[in-house]
Amino acid sequence: MAPRKKKNASQIGSVSDNLPHNMGPVPEIIKSEIPAKALKEEPIDSPLPDSPVAKELVTPAKVTPETKKKAHKYKLNYEQSPFPDHPLPTPEVAEEVHRLLSKEHGQRKAPTKVPPPSATKSGCGEVPDLLDALLRTVLSANTSGVNSAAALQGLIQTFGAVNGSPNWHAVSQVKPEDITKAIHKGGLSVVKGKTIKNILSIIHAQNVERRDALLREKVTGEPAGVLATSHLTQIQKDAEIARIKENPLTMAWIFEIKKDSEIIDELLKLPGIGVKTASCCLLFNMQRPSFAVDTHVHRHCKWLGWVPLNATADQTFNHCDLRLPSHLKYGLHSLFIKHGKTCYKCRANTNPGSADWKKAKDCPIEHLVDRELTRKPRKRRRIEDSDESEGDSKVTSVKRKSSGSTVVKPTKKAAKITQSKPVKATPSRPLRASAVKARAQSSQVKDDSESEVEEVVSEYDE
Repeated sequence: MAPRKKKNASQIGSVSDNLPHNMGPVPEIIKSEIPAKALKEEPIDSPLPDSPVAKELVTPAKVTPETKKKAHKYKLNYEQSPFPDHPLPTPEVAEEVHRLLSKEHGQRKAPTKVPPPSATKSGCGEVPDLLDALLRTVLSANTSGVNSAAALQGLIQTFGAVNGSPNWHAVSQVKPEDITKAIHKGGLSVVKGKTIKNILSIIHAQNVERRDALLREKVTGEPAGVLATSHLTQIQKDAEIARIKENPLTMAWIFEIKKDSEIIDELLKLPGIGVKTASCCLLFNMQRPSFAVDTHVHRHCKWLGWVPLNATADQTFNHCDLRLPSHLKYGLHSLFIKHGKTCYKCRANTNPGSADWKKAKDCPIEHLVDRELTRKPRKRRRIEDSDESEGDSKVTSVKRKSSGSTVVKPTKKAAKITQSKPVKATPSRPLRASAVKARAQSSQVKDDSESEVEEVVSEYDE
């Protein structure tokens, strides 16, 4: 056997250069002249906060939740109607209603200048100062004009007057109980007293915050990010600082907001201020077109078919404010209120078929309204001439005597029930005038007749 050739020392190499398990020397890495392509970094999903992997990490990744658009407090949508498929009101229909009511009650046009405040009438925002307009509408909410005027007079007599309005600065310095005592003649004085105090406190705090932020911006040069100041010059910002210093209850900065929807949203942040109050201030005080919806406007919009029967007042505002032409909003609002108060057939408590209804003046929009939509019929009371109703054994029949008086007689099935289980007797309600009239007519029918008279008393929502 031939002897084994020994390898040269130069061919063996050092031990440190060999691969393990006698796999030979480490191969030399040959650098390529072509540059290598960069590896793509693929996104790695961050572990969930509650997972074991995330707990082991020193700084676990933050999971940012999906930002959802916050729903409006009053479910208003300034870009789309809550009833997008409802066809009315069209501009032509609105023009016709405005023409008919203007012919009946006279033209209603927005004044070129806001009138001075009245010391005897609270109103709904027809004053130059926005804060004064808001607080006057709070006084007039859910009460009559006489009561709201008495509340206004109580504030003026207790705290004094400034330019025909209560001294709101003096009102802001007292406790809610003192405000309640001053407006006790106006109704809901406890609630309104707290609301007025809260509004004054919030406005004062907002103005102090705005003033401090504008002063800080002037010193540091960094934008303060104050609402409705981004388009103002430094001279205009200095004027606002001086205005707040003179009157810490001013709301003049609201007029700098461009969009009407943003103004309404800003006013809705105040306690006790709803959509109708914000819309009234926008319409009367700020003189911007807005279709404010009160109880008269709401009722007419339903009767005219401008909104569905189940539409709320806020939904009616949202729908009609988008559909109506801007130049008709002031007139239709004022005319609906005037017509709802003066036309007997369009009042909230009207009674179709009554003597007053027949004597009432013809309604100029009679051919356009359907009052049956909001009528609430009472429960029917069956009045029979026979001794007992054979068709309905569960209903108590009413037996008539020849003298015209009525005697309630239980049926056979009802008599068995009362014998087995005692029932507390309830006093019978007195018949209405229409029932008495129906009873008189039915008494003229012969005794052997089986005719019956049904009474349905119609009532309208207030």
